[in-house]
Amino acid sequence: MLVAPSSLISPASSAAPSLTSALPPRPVVPEGLLGRLAQVPDPRDPRGVRYRLATLLAIGVCALTSAGHNSLAAVAEWARRLGPAELQRLGCPFNPITGRYRVPDEGTLREAYAKVDPAALTAAGYERLAPWLVLAFLPAGPIRRTGRRDGSLESSW
Repeated sequence: MLVAPSSLISPASSAAPSLTSALPPRPVVPEGLLGRLAQVPDPRDPRGVRYRLATLLAIGVCALTSAGHNSLAAVAEWARRLGPAELQRLGCPFNPITGRYRVPDEGTLREAYAKVDPAALTAAGYERLAPWLVLAFLPAGPIRRTGRRDGSLESSW
């Protein structure tokens, strides 16, 4: 038994514009430092984790690229001197009670860095650079190899 629709308005007709076609295309946002470092697996016990591993690694990367911050004590000091906007961009958690972003101390950084797999960290960091590195070291022309009398090879570009 068929029942007549209760509404006098016809269901979606072909004349109605599609909702997805009316929206403008979203711009593609390139992955940043946190996105790359989030690919590194977190070896820490999930109980008691206060900072994401990507946040701790990003603090280390940013501090080590600035002049004079070559120890964990200097990295922690650098992080303590950051403003709220920088701490937010690095992914530090916000404490609503104090109204401030929490900053990891030297011990937290030391424990996290000691447990990170160096191969996974390297893979996450160099994954974006890999295509450029290959192109940078390719010769402009063919490689010619000539044999020497002593049996070694000499390459010329």
